[in-house]
Order: sequence, then structure tokens, then C-alpha cells
Amino acid sequence: LDKSCSGTNSREIDPLAQLHGALEPETSRSTVDVSVDIEFDASLVTYVGTANTLRGLTGPILSRMEIFSIEPPEPSDAVEIARAVVSQVLSRLNLQDAFGFERKGLYVLAQLSPRLMLRTVEKAIAAAIAAGQAEVRASDLWAELGPESDGPRLH
Repeated sequence: LDKSCSGTNSREIDPLAQLHGALEPETSRSTVDVSVDIEFDASLVTYVGTANTLRGLTGPILSRMEIFSIEPPEPSDAVEIARAVVSQVLSRLNLQDAFGFERKGLYVLAQLSPRLMLRTVEKAIAAAIAAGQAEVRASDLWAELGPESDGPRLH
């Protein structure tokens, strides 16, 4: 939702404006789908929205939502997430029985966001295979993260 917020220009269209009526059970009982010109009851629809920040979201939208704050994982949880990402990638590539992943590498990955974990694992596996290695080492992950970083890019 935070990425759809309009700027400060009053002539811009607010992409979230339609949510005001959709999120109110009284007004959503008579919802019209303009693409097919059908009226229907959407009062029991549950909407799920996500945002990285509440900044820019207006009070009227926020008042119609139940807000849950999800904190970054604890270090021990991040290691398990890294293990799951590695397992998923190896399985998807059908390498789970033929390719290894150094345990220390999980601790390197645990410092990254899940999205960056996934990209780093994929690149490191590809680089290791190209180099004729049978496993990804922690040093391979650091190489994928690049020399410009003083360490991993944290969550």
C-alpha cells in the first residue's frame, strides 16, 4: 500500500481512494464491477494489504485496517529461513542429493533479507557449478555479495 500512495500534487489521482468504500461493510454491500457492469455484495470480502511503512498512508485508510507489525526475524530464526531457502533452491534445481552447502554459509545468509538470500544462493550455486565445485562455501557467498560491502546487507 505504501508504494501506491500518491504524491503531494492535488491533481494526482489517489489510487487508494476506491478502498474507502470497499472497506466499509455498509457501502460495499452494493459494489459495482465497472468492467462487467454487475452489482454485487462485497461486504464479506476480507482485504489483506501490506506496506513496508505506514508513512504516506492516510488516517481514513489506516482506520479501516487492522494493523500488524512484523519485526525482522531473530538471528536463530534467520538461520532457519536461510536453511529453508537453500533447501528450496537445491530442490528446485534437482541438486539436493548432489550438491552441498557449507554450514557457515547459512550464518552469512542469515544477515540478509529473504529476497536477497534467494538471489545470493542462486548466484552462488551457479558460480560454484561453473567453477566445478561440489558445494557452496561461505567465501562464495561473500564473493557474490561483492567487495563493496563491509558485510552483508541486513534485513
